[in-house]
Amino acid sequence: MEQLPIFAIVGRALWFEITSLYSLFRLTWLPLATLIAASYGLAHAVAWTNTGASFEEMAESRSFFFATFTELLLQGVALSVVAVRVHRIVLFGDRRPGEYFAFPFGKTELLYVIMGTVTFAIILALIAAVFAGAGALVVAMGGG
Repeated sequence: MEQLPIFAIVGRALWFEITSLYSLFRLTWLPLATLIAASYGLAHAVAWTNTGASFEEMAESRSFFFATFTELLLQGVALSVVAVRVHRIVLFGDRRPGEYFAFPFGKTELLYVIMGTVTFAIILALIAAVFAGAGALVVAMGGG
């Protein structure tokens, strides 16, 4: 059996990253900066609406619940834009010269969000099934 040239593969990957660093930064900075700013704004809004509340009270508030799901949605959007941009560089060499301010969200990015959501739901269902099966087994054996 032929061995995989792991050091050559890692070396080529690192060299690709080094030579593409400017393009990677240029094409992904805006979605990531927007995500960071939105995350900070959501955290500030939750803290402001729950002034004086304990951490437990804050975690049970509607604003915390809303901010958490808004953050998940924003992460899905921003990271799908970044994933599509990086994959286009890697697979097609599409470096988009001259483009510095772009936050495209189209069909491809939407499919990434849907794919991630479906994958998350499947993994969550599998974990729930394992825990339900384990719980049923414990009860059937007379424990708990």
